[in-house]
Amino acid sequence: MTQVRPGTRSTEHLDEKEAFSILSEHVNQSCCLKTSTLNGLKIRNQSKANCYSYQIIYVTKTTKENWEVNFTEGTDSTSDISPIEKNKDYGVKPKEYFKDEIINFIVPNSGVYYKCEMCNGVGTVPQLMQKCSCGNQQNVDSKSNPANFTCSKCNKLQDMTVQRCVCKNGQIRKILKIHIEFKNKFFNYFYNPFQIPDNYFNNTKGRQIYNEENTEGRVNALANFEIPEIVEQSKKAIGLHEDTIAQKHFILSYPVWKCDYTMKEENFFLIGNELNVYAPSIPSRSCSIV
Repeated sequence: MTQVRPGTRSTEHLDEKEAFSILSEHVNQSCCLKTSTLNGLKIRNQSKANCYSYQIIYVTKTTKENWEVNFTEGTDSTSDISPIEKNKDYGVKPKEYFKDEIINFIVPNSGVYYKCEMCNGVGTVPQLMQKCSCGNQQNVDSKSNPANFTCSKCNKLQDMTVQRCVCKNGQIRKILKIHIEFKNKFFNYFYNPFQIPDNYFNNTKGRQIYNEENTEGRVNALANFEIPEIVEQSKKAIGLHEDTIAQKHFILSYPVWKCDYTMKEENFFLIGNELNVYAPSIPSRSCSIV
C-alpha cells in the first residue's frame, strides 16, 4: 500500500501507539477493507533516520542570431567593417537568475544598408495592374521591362505607373537581433537506503541543510559530507551541460520513521514532517493501491 497521506503530528517524538494510529488512519482512508487489513498487526520496533535529496540547478544560455529588416530600432554601424563579433554575448544577463527567461537583444551599431533587390535601388516599383490611355487594364511583367508596356487591346506602348517600394530611398536597412534563452536544467539524487519511491520525497517539504550558488559560473563539487554517495554524485554531475553560466546546489534532509511490525516481520515508513505513509507490504485483496 503506497499512497501518500499528509500528516499533522510532530516528528520529534513518536511512540508505537501513535505510529499505529497514523497507519490505521491511512488504511481506513485508502483501503476498501478498512482497518480489518490490520488485524493481528503489532509494532515491535521503530527507529528514526534521515534520507537526503541532493539537487543541482544549472542556468543555461543559448543564443540565435537573426538579421531583421528594421528601419527604426537600433543604431547604425559607423564603419565599413562590420563590428559584429561572432558568438559574443554583449554582457546580456538574466534579470533574475534561476528563472527561465527569454530576451531579444539588439546589437548596438549593427544597422547596415543594402541595395534593395526589389526595386534595384530606384526606390519605386511598377504597379502590378497597369492602365492604358484607351481604358484597358492588364497585369504586366515588369521584370523584362520596368519602364513601359504594350497594351494588349490597342497595341500602344505605354509608360509604367510606379509606386513607392517598401525600402527607403532604394536601400534596405537590417539590424542584428539576438534571441537569448536562459533556461534552468535540473539534477536530483535521492539518498534513500530504505528504497522508498522518490515521489514520496517530492511530496515532502524537507529541510535545507546546505546551499551554495554562483551567478558567475559553476559551484565547486561537494568535498565533505557525511554521505559518500552524495559526494560522488556531486563530482559526477557538477560539470554537466556545457552551456551553463550559473549554478547552485543544495541538500534537503527528510526525517523517516521505520516501523517494524509482527505480521510477516515487515515494516512501514512515516516520511517527513508531514508523516506521509509508505506501507509496501500491507495486504489487500481487492484494492489497486498495493
